Amino acid sequence: MPDIPDTRERRAPELPAVKQLHWRIYFMDGTTIGSHESSWNEARKTGVVAVVHALNDEKPTVEIGTPYYWCHGDWIARTWDVTLYLRQTGMVKFGRWASHELFRQAWVSALRQISPKNIDRFLTPDTLGHGLIANSYTLEPGDAVPAPWQLFYDDGTMRQGAREHWADAPSDGVLCATYAIPYSGVWMRFAMRRYTFYYWRAHELINTDNLDDVLMAFPQCKIGVPTFCGSSYRHMGIAIAAAHADTLEGVR
Repeated sequence: MPDIPDTRERRAPELPAVKQLHWRIYFMDGTTIGSHESSWNEARKTGVVAVVHALNDEKPTVEIGTPYYWCHGDWIARTWDVTLYLRQTGMVKFGRWASHELFRQAWVSALRQISPKNIDRFLTPDTLGHGLIANSYTLEPGDAVPAPWQLFYDDGTMRQGAREHWADAPSDGVLCATYAIPYSGVWMRFAMRRYTFYYWRAHELINTDNLDDVLMAFPQCKIGVPTFCGSSYRHMGIAIAAAHADTLEGVR
């Protein structure tokens, strides 16, 4: 029986100096699109049944049965946990549950930030139980311009846009957040919490549990169909069979 190399003896092949990724995506409706027709980011986002890809003239690899496919430029990852790559971008922050006391302390701190002049009307049983609070006011001479955003973490720290870029703030452990935006001379300030994901859509900070909505901002991610579904299993079966037979002829 041949010897099986242990982990330390396994070596990934050396990458060539010039790398060209070729690919073809198979969709559940029977259509396809390849890298000779479109960039990965411009290709349709949903309904992916299979992805065939190869670097330069290497043998194609077939990826199927996964809910997410993420292109990293010269390689494609298939994953069941796309948050691994969302964290890597730095653009999405992740909420985390904590004790009631930690949540309350962070929420009170956030409410104090958005209402520096009338905090008492926000520290009521009603507002302390809400997930979204808004406030507006006009800056007076000598008032500090509010930070564009603030993140409150479960380790008691707070990070804010006046001091660093959003992408540089830690991705995990957010309990609540604030953001501020000027409108016709008035500052609108918001405090939000409760949902998993925090990310920017244009000039608005979004807090949501809808992962597919978050992924719409990331064209490098395609959403797959990991099981047979829809009105035609036949198309999906044909697509999978064609993907396994694909040599990427006509693509490279």
